Amino acid sequence: MKMRRVLRFVSVILLVTMSCGSGDGDQGNDIAGDIGALGDGVSDGDLVSSLDASDLEESEGTSLQPDGDGEGVPEPDVCVPNCMVDGEDDEEYLSECGTDDGCGGECNVCEPDDVCALADYAEVGLCFNPEEECPEVCMFELAECGSVWAGFVWPDCECGDCPEKQDECVDGKCTCKPDCWGKACGPDGCGGSCGTCLLGCPSPSFCDAGICVAACAPNCAGKSCGNDGCGCECGECGAGFACTVGGTCKASVCGNGVVDFNEECDDGNTDSGDGCSAECNWESVCGDGVIEPPEQCDDGNTDDGDGCSAECKNE
Repeated sequence: MKMRRVLRFVSVILLVTMSCGSGDGDQGNDIAGDIGALGDGVSDGDLVSSLDASDLEESEGTSLQPDGDGEGVPEPDVCVPNCMVDGEDDEEYLSECGTDDGCGGECNVCEPDDVCALADYAEVGLCFNPEEECPEVCMFELAECGSVWAGFVWPDCECGDCPEKQDECVDGKCTCKPDCWGKACGPDGCGGSCGTCLLGCPSPSFCDAGICVAACAPNCAGKSCGNDGCGCECGECGAGFACTVGGTCKASVCGNGVVDFNEECDDGNTDSGDGCSAECNWESVCGDGVIEPPEQCDDGNTDDGDGCSAECKNE
């Protein structure tokens, strides 16, 4: 049994030496001769001692370890993990996580509460703890809500939500968002207004629960001009026409001696200077005792020399 083990051991040495090319060509012949000596009744001790020391040297890059039976087998090469990654600037960077280590494993030195963040300068992973580090990032950026850049491609830091339902996050600040849904007027909830109702003509209205409600119901049925009942007009008449009391436009004639609906006076003529103008409007008359523009005075007569001239000017 012992002899067979020695033969097997020496055979392995021979195979390794021949396959790796270590030693000269005569060395294999020497070993073969030593093995052959075993067949001539050489004892185990004589065989081992007869082998030259160089015959048992390890081949370069290969070591022999005993197996379960004490026999030597080649030791396999050991893979050394590599977590260095080339960056865009031709520099090497250490990837702390999320990267293949080249030996079938993954680079990972992160703590359990960390996430693997993707750096923006190279395809490397960096250990990042959002719960611990994001509050500092949000404080530095003066952000009270929304997402802010944490220095990575992913992830960003979440700085929280706005406390009020109506608030919206704008550039990291909680800003009041006007609420005018379904409203045409009234407050918008942020100190502003959703709109104002028309207070004047043609349809005066007021705001009631966000809706403009007519303050009055205009009545212009059968009318083309005149008051609509709410302080506004139903329409206007063209030149040479005037609006009657009934709300219709009618041609007006000045000088017929009849005061029409649009006349202040009608003295039967179209002369001015007699108190009723050519347009049938009242005009000032000097000497009537009433001071009207452009009179400076009116003493009830048209005499000069009494302090008020015949043209009603001061003397």
